[in-house]
Amino acid sequence: MSEKRIVITGMGTVNPLGHDVEGAWSAILAARSGVGKTDLFEIVGHAGVYRCAGTGGGVTGMGANYGIIDDPIKDDEEAYSPTIRRKLLDWYRGTFYTRLRKDAGILLTMTHWHKNDLAGALYKEAKDNPKADQWTVLFFEGTRTDRENKFDPRQLGEPLWEEFKSTSLVQSLRW
Repeated sequence: MSEKRIVITGMGTVNPLGHDVEGAWSAILAARSGVGKTDLFEIVGHAGVYRCAGTGGGVTGMGANYGIIDDPIKDDEEAYSPTIRRKLLDWYRGTFYTRLRKDAGILLTMTHWHKNDLAGALYKEAKDNPKADQWTVLFFEGTRTDRENKFDPRQLGEPLWEEFKSTSLVQSLRW
């Protein structure tokens, strides 16, 4: 069994009161007990752990072999805010990245809302500086239009997840 350490971050919260901000806040207002700990998962008899925290949250004391950032930007309002973008990049460099162990892997999964969001900033850095972390970028459109994407098994015009968002809905969301 692996003894790796994993840190996952994302929009929102993971705690005994709920796994989203609204649910946790409702529980707090209802005076529900928050006794317990759900942000660190360990397997008895092994050194590997799984730690989760909200984007911008603390992961102090946790080194990671793998760091996963899931949807660090919630919407276009945040994406177009220079303050939010700067805070997220500062958190990535000053908190998240400094907790990674030697040869750690990073998975960043997000909607690329703005050219200077976290994905854009890291991609630009990799392009401009060969010594910076180099990324493998997997890009999946809501509806496939790119013939050259070797990672996308869909046919042209096929939606990413038909059961979740129909082709007509995805096309209506394009601007």
